[in-house]
Amino acid sequence: MLTAILKFLSPLAHPVCLIWLACLIGGVVAWRRKQKAGMFFLLGIALFISLVASRIPLYLMGRLEAPYAYVDLSKLEAGDAVILLGGGAGFSKTEPLGVNFNEASDRVFTALEILRLSKAPVLVLGGGGDPTDSQDLSEGSTVKRWLEKNLAAKVEMLELTASGSTRDEAVKCAALAKERGWKRIYLVTSGFHMRRAEATFHTAGVPVVPVACDFIRSGMPNKEGFSPLPWPPGFELFSLYAHEQAGWVVYRMRGWIKPEAVKQL
Repeated sequence: MLTAILKFLSPLAHPVCLIWLACLIGGVVAWRRKQKAGMFFLLGIALFISLVASRIPLYLMGRLEAPYAYVDLSKLEAGDAVILLGGGAGFSKTEPLGVNFNEASDRVFTALEILRLSKAPVLVLGGGGDPTDSQDLSEGSTVKRWLEKNLAAKVEMLELTASGSTRDEAVKCAALAKERGWKRIYLVTSGFHMRRAEATFHTAGVPVVPVACDFIRSGMPNKEGFSPLPWPPGFELFSLYAHEQAGWVVYRMRGWIKPEAVKQL
């Protein structure tokens, strides 16, 4: 019984849930004191948190991911190259491996599996980096060094200079594809990011075939019983979803995603 109660109340350990609870209590106090403005303000914040910190963002993320799910890597046709977008790892001075893999590291291992299956002979490594540091500390260089130590097969690896956005990676890859005459390129990134990434690469003139991974909805629990308390992971998922939607609008406004590229999706 005690375990069930503690599990039920565990979300309240999250700062967002504490703010939600404080707003609820404050709203009730304001209502009792007949302070309508304060009541609506505080209860409005509580309602916003309830919607954001819920499973609604999980559903929205699932809609972004759905068109790219269930790819069988073994059935891919032979291609010219694999583009690994950044975001899955970073340089670390403290990690024994010299690289810190994060929650998006599925990108690295999915690209590695495509190479293991001999579906492409070249790996292009994207990613960002601190402009105050040397290029050797960029994500592309870091992952390349790790792969050189752990990849059994000899594969040509090309690292892009540190990029500040997906569009930067697309422009740099477009120059590579034109120089080498690539016609079929596998693009590896997270499922929720693939729609914007694919459209950006098509706009830049890169003939990519999407291979998505790091699917969030399939990895999140969605069969728990109802709880009136906020669901903390929902807040982070909402942030990711809002970032992708805002990025899509900005890219369209700047011409980095053309209407004809959207029609190809």
